Amino acid sequence: MEQKNAMNKNVRPTAPAAPQGEAKGGSAFAAIVIPLALIVSIIIYKFVFGSPGNFQGGNPENNPCPVTTSASFTRVVLSYPSC
Repeated sequence: MEQKNAMNKNVRPTAPAAPQGEAKGGSAFAAIVIPLALIVSIIIYKFVFGSPGNFQGGNPENNPCPVTTSASFTRVVLSYPSC
């Protein structure tokens, strides 16, 4: 087989590498945002999805309250259903 790329003189030059000083800002941003997002998601899981008002009898170990199909999104999200 021939090596076509060995004789190709029309190869574009590669792009210059990014300066090393700019990469530090992106990693610091990610180091702050990722743990912050994890903490916020745990808080939402515990206090919104696990709120006693969303379960029968006010006990999170019971079954969840039934959701009516006629309820709008805002009503379900912004108010606690009564079982």
